[in-house]
Amino acid sequence: MKAYIQYFIFFEHDSKAHFSYQTFPNTNLCLAIYRENKVEYKSNKNENICIVGSGRNAYSSRLLGFHQQPFKVDINASLDQICILFHPAGLRAFSNVGYAELLDQSEVFESIFGNQTSILEFIFENNDSKARSALLEGFLIERLISTDRGAAVLPALDYIYKRKGDVTVFNLARSLKINESTLYRSFKAVLGQSPKEFIQTVRFRNVLGLLLAQECKSLTELTYSAMFYDQSHLIKDFKSRTGTVPNALSQKIRLEQHALAWVIDP
Repeated sequence: MKAYIQYFIFFEHDSKAHFSYQTFPNTNLCLAIYRENKVEYKSNKNENICIVGSGRNAYSSRLLGFHQQPFKVDINASLDQICILFHPAGLRAFSNVGYAELLDQSEVFESIFGNQTSILEFIFENNDSKARSALLEGFLIERLISTDRGAAVLPALDYIYKRKGDVTVFNLARSLKINESTLYRSFKAVLGQSPKEFIQTVRFRNVLGLLLAQECKSLTELTYSAMFYDQSHLIKDFKSRTGTVPNALSQKIRLEQHALAWVIDP
């Protein structure tokens, strides 16, 4: 499963008191599964927010990802949530359904895997995280429909990651000896986003990683290490994806489960 799944997250919130956090654009896709919650997702140029409240349905699910701006989550009820984080192109090993269709649905799990209420009930009733992980992994292994989907874009992903997003679409296409139109179609079909969007996200995550590691002592050093042209370019790009500037974010960001960078709102 390591080729397709990055990790699982189990998130519980026992109180009905309001709780809110923000996370930021990433290259992965999150299949979020909720028990007895109502989930409302709003995404436009002015907001990117998921509002979680009490619900009547036993289970609901959303596919969350492809963010180009901060992602805020407002929790207004008790919560028991399972998140499956897919590597880029990983979801294609399990589903033929188009990304655009999945992103608009509130019952994504059923669209991908069919009616599996019994396995969800079994997983949610088990409170041990290792046992939950094993159950999820076994379930996903049984539902692999292809092991080579996404192979067409893997050289491109490798090229982008090795250069930490410091590459243009033109140079990427030329290095792979294909035209830009073919590259664009492959990315949209396999990843659900364009090469430019993916490159920009990889570059942003590199900056965020440098901040979390506290490897740069100044904005000038951060700009140089992240291979931006100048500080103003870095600040503009960073602010569009986090809502703030690097120095301000570094004071309040947290790393959860060794992978999830987020900010808890006061």
